[in-house]
Amino acid sequence: MDLYDVLRNSAAKLERDAFRTRHRGHYLVGYFRQMDASLLGFNTGKLTAIPDLESSDATSLLPKVWRLKKSDRNTWRHRISVGRAKNNDVVIRERGISKLHAHFFPPDTGDASLRICDIGSGNGTEVNGEKLPPDEPVVVSTGDEITFGDTACQLHDDTTLYSILK
Repeated sequence: MDLYDVLRNSAAKLERDAFRTRHRGHYLVGYFRQMDASLLGFNTGKLTAIPDLESSDATSLLPKVWRLKKSDRNTWRHRISVGRAKNNDVVIRERGISKLHAHFFPPDTGDASLRICDIGSGNGTEVNGEKLPPDEPVVVSTGDEITFGDTACQLHDDTTLYSILK
């Protein structure tokens, strides 16, 4: 059972406040085609055109959820790494995503905003259609569309995630 199924089952059983208490935080939500992992080589796949998900058969797309949470898989203490490699905090196994693609900077005592920064990835990062310049963190909010290469996700907090899953 993946995280999407766990959260969906939890939303079905819990009231909103109990869900928020248990699953506090930010999440990336996306819909993907099932992919053969053998297509994920060492090098990042260069994009020629971003696929049109609107024209895809909706039944062939699978929901996927990633929690923006620090893991013990990398050494950056105050960053949440996103990329294709397994040592990232958030691992998104898509060919157009670099092994290390971007960082999220969680809110801290000095800054209450969640920020994201592209770190010079091969295919770039966009927030709401605006390409991010490398190494310049920008504030992101619930509902923003974040695209890593050709992989579009939407950012949600625990409250909006509950509404989606319910």
